[in-house]
Amino acid sequence: ATKPATMVSTHRSIALLNLEHSFSKRISIQSRLQKNDFKYETLNKSNGYMAMQDLSLDLKNWQFNGRFAYFNTDSYDSRIYAYERDVLYAVSFPAYANKGFRTYLVARYDLTPDVSLSCRIARTTLTDATSIGSGLDTIEGRFKTDVKIQLVWRN
Repeated sequence: ATKPATMVSTHRSIALLNLEHSFSKRISIQSRLQKNDFKYETLNKSNGYMAMQDLSLDLKNWQFNGRFAYFNTDSYDSRIYAYERDVLYAVSFPAYANKGFRTYLVARYDLTPDVSLSCRIARTTLTDATSIGSGLDTIEGRFKTDVKIQLVWRN
């Protein structure tokens, strides 16, 4: 016989410090520190930390957005979600879990007022694991790299 499911209380707390500064209309930075705690009623608390630095540059026909992040979580329960810049019409909101680094760079070049070329490269490096993902999405190794290239023609 299977044991019936029971309800268990949980508690999540999040503390966030976000600092933004624009050096000019063309250069800005954003620094963020975040701490997550998650606790099941009957288990030990799981902690998660993240520090990230974003940089944005807007140079004539070029735009660059990048991030360097360090994260350290006790488990997937204390994962940290953070919005990431992406190519036009794409959304990236990954879960930062385990221990490691996440970097990305989005570059856009306006070829003409109506045509732009964008590229995004993102890389996750786990320092305490031998694989990334789960199930059919498992990647053997400590690295996961995503690349997107997009050509936009506005008419």
